[in-house]
Amino acid sequence: MEIFGTIFKESSKGMKELSAEEAWVHAISVSKTNMTEEDLKILENLGKLLGKTNIERTT
Repeated sequence: MEIFGTIFKESSKGMKELSAEEAWVHAISVSKTNMTEEDLKILENLGKLLGKTNIERTT
């Protein structure tokens, strides 16, 4: 399974007990990747937005 699929699957399991952000960060930390620390921080920051935004488009 590709890395992002693994992260999403792991975070989905974690959301049974954790917030979306906590589950996302946990999933990143336990997933084996060849990403740089900078890449991992970017992904972790994405977790801060999960479940906290509600974008309404008006066009």
